[in-house]
Amino acid sequence: MRNYFTYIIILMFPAFLSAGNITFMTYNLQNDNGLNFQSLRITRHAQVITASDADVVSVQEVNGNTNFNNLKSRSGLAGSWYDIAGNGYGIGLLWKSSLGTPIITNVKVNPTPGSTDKESRAYIIAEFADFSFISTHYSLNAVDRDTMTARIIAYANRAGKTVFVGGDFNAQPTYRAMVTFKNNNFRILNNLSENTFPSSAPTSLIDMILGFRKNPTDKQFSVVSAGIPVPPTGVVLKDISDHLPYCVTVNLTDEPGTGTNIPENNNIRVYTKDRTIMIDAPDTPLDIKVYNLLGNLVRKETGFGQHAISLEGIAGNVFIVKVNGRGVKVVVRF
Repeated sequence: MRNYFTYIIILMFPAFLSAGNITFMTYNLQNDNGLNFQSLRITRHAQVITASDADVVSVQEVNGNTNFNNLKSRSGLAGSWYDIAGNGYGIGLLWKSSLGTPIITNVKVNPTPGSTDKESRAYIIAEFADFSFISTHYSLNAVDRDTMTARIIAYANRAGKTVFVGGDFNAQPTYRAMVTFKNNNFRILNNLSENTFPSSAPTSLIDMILGFRKNPTDKQFSVVSAGIPVPPTGVVLKDISDHLPYCVTVNLTDEPGTGTNIPENNNIRVYTKDRTIMIDAPDTPLDIKVYNLLGNLVRKETGFGQHAISLEGIAGNVFIVKVNGRGVKVVVRF
């Protein structure tokens, strides 16, 4: 017998909330690489950030406060840098001044005894008015990643607001640390089919943006767009870092269920954009049926991985969507 995901989607067109859009970016700048010094690349990194129009940026492998200050000034953003080991190597966080001045907390996580990665890792917590953002660079060691993940989850559970995390996780979405995140109400907001490392011929997705919401009073968020930003003319991404930058734009709102997001379940995510139902289920065959409230079948389609169903020409603002999986009902307005 086949089970179903059942989604009730209330579409209130055309009230798409663009005013609450905010763009997050994560970008590993790559430390000095032989004679390819980071200081010679900072201007191009800043150009990439500026071209993306990101509001909040997590940066990793920042080699020195001078490089970070140059990155800030040339991108026109405010920021905070954390020298993790006191040797001029660390992580940073940039943000648009229009967001206000966040409360900054730096947290260092030392390697566990016997770890294969002797480097101390860290994360920066920035508490803005409506959300918190965490910038991080994870360990190469799985146990150390577990330690960092547990601490971030503990913070998110007590934060009292929506939390986003961006960074180089040194782990792919199926790795234990990322599965732990997903099992604790975090969602990976990337398009899971887009790899970010190595930049010359990407085979792994390790640079990610995550989202977390726990309380009814926390801001709702919905993914508007996600992808590798287009660099400005004259900048070649693979020439300035071994990682590709990644951006996710979300819509933040106070209204329950407003936006394009429907909570993720069993790695199947359903959301709406304009009058289109979007389904994201990596490596999964899809059997999709859309009904109106009278129970009439208005769309029946099959797909694989990612699929879009247009509702143009179909009367009504309330629909029931069934996607293969366990049954769950979700109300979404936008």
